[in-house]
Amino acid sequence: MYKNLETIRKEKNLTINDMAKVINRSPANYFKKERGEVSITVKEAVLLAKFLNEDVEFLFQEYGKEP
Repeated sequence: MYKNLETIRKEKNLTINDMAKVINRSPANYFKKERGEVSITVKEAVLLAKFLNEDVEFLFQEYGKEP
């Protein structure tokens, strides 16, 4: 599970649908990616990071740990 990704999404009041649109995937597929059930590609990670104005590394690091 990508806890930082989920936390930031919620902090910014974004929905799973919003995030799915950014990477051109269905909401169900995005949800599986956010939960770690399906891998996120590098391209998707970069798109999400830019959209959220965050570093890719921060989005996907272990929750609560410094890089």
